[in-house]
Amino acid sequence: ILDAACGSGQHAIALARRQYQVVGADLSAAMVNRAHENAAAAGVDAAFVVAGLGELATVARTAGPEEPFDAVLCLGNSLPHLLSAEAVAAALDDFAAVLRPGGLLVIQNRNFDRVWTRRERFIGPQAHSEGERQWLFVRFYDFQPTTLTFNMVRLVNAGEGWAQDVESTELRPIFAGELAEGLRAAGFGEVLLYGGYDRSPFHPDD
Repeated sequence: ILDAACGSGQHAIALARRQYQVVGADLSAAMVNRAHENAAAAGVDAAFVVAGLGELATVARTAGPEEPFDAVLCLGNSLPHLLSAEAVAAALDDFAAVLRPGGLLVIQNRNFDRVWTRRERFIGPQAHSEGERQWLFVRFYDFQPTTLTFNMVRLVNAGEGWAQDVESTELRPIFAGELAEGLRAAGFGEVLLYGGYDRSPFHPDD
């Protein structure tokens, strides 16, 4: 399995625990280093390489099997970080190039059909705690003519009061119809859209 845009490697590590042969790839060298550390701490065998979406066919082979992958994952709303239709098409072609015939591609995106139409700025806040440390994450969008900015306000309390920082990332919304059309153009024969990992039906307004 190839985990594209793997971040800190948590999905790859979970799959390796289940005895899958996994390669994780990410554009960020810092994230790949963190993934190596996390895999070592978890005691699992997973390979990680520095490679962005569109570079997988040439780079992932250096750490993975010689034969094509059985499955490719692109999770965490990663594909919309590509800011042009051409870059998205190249990434989909890249996915197809590393997969065996009949292989499985799983892409997880926000439902931008709804977000873009309704101009829904705010995503529900998230909280996390470990011992005395607490984290709050507040996420919201700023809408541009053809892109949007995803903002995350991170509040941390380590027992000495709250500190905060803000991280912003530009995204290009990918709508369901565009994604399905692009996948077919890349050679994928069966394209199924779901509303969640439970395979519930996809509704653009839901």
